[in-house]
Amino acid sequence: GALGSAVAELLAHGGVSDILIIDHDDLEAGNLVRHTLTGADLGRNRHKATAARLQGASPMSRISSHAAWLPRGDALQTLLEPFDIVLDCTGDDDVLRRLGAAWWSIPRHFLSASLGFAANRVFLFGAHACSFPFEEFEAAVRPWLVAERSQWTTAGETLEGAGCWSPLFPARSDDVWLAAVATVKYLESAGEGKVPDGLRVLEQRSDQGLAGYQPGDLEGAT
Repeated sequence: GALGSAVAELLAHGGVSDILIIDHDDLEAGNLVRHTLTGADLGRNRHKATAARLQGASPMSRISSHAAWLPRGDALQTLLEPFDIVLDCTGDDDVLRRLGAAWWSIPRHFLSASLGFAANRVFLFGAHACSFPFEEFEAAVRPWLVAERSQWTTAGETLEGAGCWSPLFPARSDDVWLAAVATVKYLESAGEGKVPDGLRVLEQRSDQGLAGYQPGDLEGAT
């Protein structure tokens, strides 16, 4: 989706040498609101088109792709075995459940990154483990979803509605890129052991044209 494509772009330009992109959908016109791909890619599988774009931007990197839904069990373990970092930008609990059901003998860094209503918040849940701790993630994010649901309802939408891949999602491309920068910075710090496992919520703030994030306050949100 939009956040995943922006994060992938930043990682490729940042010198990451080996990237695998997993996406089973084709690019539709509505995706162009915030996605890094262009009208020339309409109808193409998003993973193939994104991989080709990133390979052109970073020819010395190895950019591969998987044109299917995330597999389960042994197939999932084999697919992700070569990678040190597993980054989820789907906002889909089923993806995280599959990552939680798999197990790797060598721990890796997991990070789930997703956007809240209007991209005012970015939710970052990281773990250095042999599988993704889905139950811990679910317990940590549940109170925040109450606040998110209230904002969606006030706007006449539902929390289970359009994600950042849809033109109906109430956020601009610059909001997504700001979240992508925060995600990459978090990922870098986590890889250096500077960020503890668990959930970190960042809230967007703008002061006289200076935009950025600060730690989220659940009490203030509710």
